Amino acid sequence: METISLKCKDCGGIVEVDPSKSVLFCPYCGSKAIIPESDQVRIARIKANERIEREKERQKAKTKREFYTLTLPIIVIFGACILIAIIGSIAGW
Repeated sequence: METISLKCKDCGGIVEVDPSKSVLFCPYCGSKAIIPESDQVRIARIKANERIEREKERQKAKTKREFYTLTLPIIVIFGACILIAIIGSIAGW
């Protein structure tokens, strides 16, 4: 995950911040501050959101593939059993 290094306004400590967050929490002094929306932060936030959206789309596609991979054989077998039962009842088995 990409992070941005920002300086704490209270203690001067360097804080690594997730660009998708809008609040900075300093682990050194415990202060909290709203992260200014600079161009660098905005670009990093947009990139992070794009990566999250791409991962969601990949996960959706994977889930859909897994669903069809697992359910299609079951549907085919079930259909074949019904077809055999129908043919058997017509033939008098």
